[in-house]
Amino acid sequence: MAIKGLDISSQTDKIDINKIKENNIEFIMLRAGFTDYNKGKTRNTDTDFEENYKLAKKYKLNMGVYYESRAVTIEEAKEEIDYFLNIIKSKVFEYPVVLQFEDDHNTIIYYPQSQKNIDKNDLLNITIFMINEIESKGYQTLVRTYENWYEDKFEKSNIFNYWIDNLEIINSKYSFYSNKDDIVYYNISDLSKNKDKVQIIVKENCLFQKIKSYIKAGYKILKSKIGRD
Repeated sequence: MAIKGLDISSQTDKIDINKIKENNIEFIMLRAGFTDYNKGKTRNTDTDFEENYKLAKKYKLNMGVYYESRAVTIEEAKEEIDYFLNIIKSKVFEYPVVLQFEDDHNTIIYYPQSQKNIDKNDLLNITIFMINEIESKGYQTLVRTYENWYEDKFEKSNIFNYWIDNLEIINSKYSFYSNKDDIVYYNISDLSKNKDKVQIIVKENCLFQKIKSYIKAGYKILKSKIGRD
C-alpha cells in the first residue's frame, strides 16, 4: 500500500482539496521559506505558506515542511535556522522538517559563493549544525539534496536521513528514489507505526510552465501571421 503526498510551494498550485481527494493525496510537504541568490542573501517566507498551512489544518492533512538553504558559513546557517524556526514556531507537523541543500547557481551572476563551490567538509559541518539546531527543538529531520550531491558532496554520509531528488534507489534508513514521472518515494517506517511506502509528487516549477505557455502562444501568433492554422 502506498501513501501519496504532494510537494507544495508558491511555485506550484495552492492546496486544492478536490484534487487532493481525487488523487488520494494523504499528506503534503510545504515550503516554509528560502534564501534567495542576491548578494545580501535575503531570507524569505514562502508567500503561500501560511495559507497552505491553515488549509492543511482545515482539511486535516498530515504535513511536513522544508526550507531552501543557501548558507555557506556557520554564521549564515545560524541566521537561516533562526529565521526558519521562527516561521514554523508553534506549528505542528506530522512529517519531517526538511533542509534543502541544492544551491548550485552560477556564482558569477548570483552571490559570489554558493554551496556548490564551498569545500564539502564545510558544507557537511553547516548541515550538521543546522540539523542539530532543528532536532534540539524536538523535530524529526531530513536533508533534501541532489543525487550527485549525495554521492559527491555528502559522500553517501549516513549521518542524516535523506530525501534525494532524481535518485534511482538508495539503501538507507529512508529509501528514496525517483521515477520518470518525477515521483519521489520514501519509506516512513520510522515515522509511523506502519511500514507503508510514501510518494511525494513533485510538480513542475511554475516558471517552467510559464515559459512553455509563452513558447506555445508565440508559436500560435507566428502561425497566424504566415496564414496557417
